[in-house]
Amino acid sequence: MDQVPAWIQGTAAVIQAAVAVLLWWVTRKYVRLTHRLSEAAENQLALMHEAELHRRRADLVDLTSLARRLLKSLGELPAAKTDADAQRRLLFASLWRLEEVGALRSSAAKAGRDLAEKTELLTVDLNWMLERIHPVRSEPRGQGFEMGSFAWDEYAGRVARAKEGLVAIAHSATAAATATTTLNPGGRAS
Repeated sequence: MDQVPAWIQGTAAVIQAAVAVLLWWVTRKYVRLTHRLSEAAENQLALMHEAELHRRRADLVDLTSLARRLLKSLGELPAAKTDADAQRRLLFASLWRLEEVGALRSSAAKAGRDLAEKTELLTVDLNWMLERIHPVRSEPRGQGFEMGSFAWDEYAGRVARAKEGLVAIAHSATAAATATTTLNPGGRAS
């Protein structure tokens, strides 16, 4: 039994060679599949990053649009008591709604800390103006509103500050949206 017959040794060598080839083939297949999985994960990550950039850009475009809409409404209001037709302009200007101020605040918070900080005082000013303008509009048309009791000095300062704030927000959001579109999926400027 010391000697193993040659035919068994030959068969064992063939089986060993076949197993080695099979092992080489399985390993090669495994490496290829692992490489494909790695590429798929990288592509998925790039697509997720690109989707985030598109979402951020859309948020910035919405913020810019809302800031411009509010700026247009402010432009319809008198800037000071000395404006011609100040009362008429207060009565007939297309005012913003509280929901729009909330949307501005929410959009700015999504867009980033810098824009959120710029929006804080602005929302206070816009809400303050609404609180002062609504009584003027709620008076019966025949009686009129005593314009001397209107807080013109503070109003003028808040209108000017709100206009500056909205211009700054629209400019910053536009710049950020433009910068967002110049980024490639890897997040680097192209």
